[in-house]
Amino acid sequence: MNDVLKQFWIWLGVEPEFYAVNGIGCNGKEECDFPDFMKLIVYAEEIVAKNIVSEEAINELLTILAIDNESENTLNYIVEHSTSEQLEVIISHGMTHLFFEARWQLAEILFRRKPTNYIEYLSFLSTDAHSYVAQRAGNCLMYLK
Repeated sequence: MNDVLKQFWIWLGVEPEFYAVNGIGCNGKEECDFPDFMKLIVYAEEIVAKNIVSEEAINELLTILAIDNESENTLNYIVEHSTSEQLEVIISHGMTHLFFEARWQLAEILFRRKPTNYIEYLSFLSTDAHSYVAQRAGNCLMYLK
């Protein structure tokens, strides 16, 4: 795991699995208050810019996407700069990612980029166990009709 990402979890004071269930402000801290928050964003942008598709890197990218769900810097960067091939890897790993904050943003990425099979992916996300993911994916499908 990237050192800055490790430091984020230490700073937040919770395990990723706890965060996945409890989300933003889960212990009274806001993600954007992490002193090295922008280093997380830069790391995510480097993964995209270098077209890295390893499972570990994509998982970290999706984790940072979840952490950055308020400002959506990472979402916008993925939409604007990921290659079609990298986007396919992001989607395949993201559909069942641990963090719902990554999955709802994945719906937005699918809506904006419209890669191959995006309707099927959005349909899958519209049945997500987390209501916000299902709602966002459902909204994207509705806008497409």
